[in-house]
Amino acid sequence: MSIHLPAEVFSTIRDKVEGLRAVAIVRLDGDVEALETVDPDFDRGVLVEFAMLVRIALRTCEDAEGGGLSEMSWKLDRSIVLMSRVSSERFLILFGAGSVATGLARYTLRRAARRLAASEERRGRERRSA
Repeated sequence: MSIHLPAEVFSTIRDKVEGLRAVAIVRLDGDVEALETVDPDFDRGVLVEFAMLVRIALRTCEDAEGGGLSEMSWKLDRSIVLMSRVSSERFLILFGAGSVATGLARYTLRRAARRLAASEERRGRERRSA
């Protein structure tokens, strides 16, 4: 089953981040809520592995009383992975080629995560007032 990101979120990221391989919304338990791929060979299982790394980092931040974790980045030899939190349980994660302009990708992902969070908050208020 394929669940898609809101079209405007994916198209903005795809258009601004050259070298994009995939972008997804992932829960902290590793459940992939939405996935859009540009690279047909992208392995969805990698998302679950990075979700585990995020959980470990969150727990470490809490144990060290360092505050909440809002974003993470990994620069690998041939790729880059960026994470930005959408809510307490979900995050937006971007996989790109090693040639990705990291600053632009981080900025674009952060803005997309904020848009998703604001949209969720609006829907929650509408449900409560209905």
